[in-house]
Amino acid sequence: MTYKLFIAYDLDRPGQDYRAVQSAIKQLGPWMHLQGSLFYVETWLNTQQAHDRISSVMDANDKLAVMHAPDNVVSGHNPLPMKTANALADIANLLGHPPVINAFAGLSSLPMKGALD
Repeated sequence: MTYKLFIAYDLDRPGQDYRAVQSAIKQLGPWMHLQGSLFYVETWLNTQQAHDRISSVMDANDKLAVMHAPDNVVSGHNPLPMKTANALADIANLLGHPPVINAFAGLSSLPMKGALD
């Protein structure tokens, strides 16, 4: 089963090793970096397994949330930087999908980095 996960984190002092946390997230499978500390990932790992892998490189006082989102829907008030939203709208047009700003469905049909083995 493929899990569609949203992963959010806050790194508090000391440490704040963003590179290690982001690397652990990116190793889970195809990913999109949606906002500063928010990723979307498709992976074979469930929420607990993904949480365990990522938290292993975090400090005890850091915060982590891993959420399964099977419908691939993102919506909210200004959820993406305008540059990113415009790029996604361009991609949606190329794929023949009408762009919808602030409500992107079907994220898995958009280009993601990495690949599931």
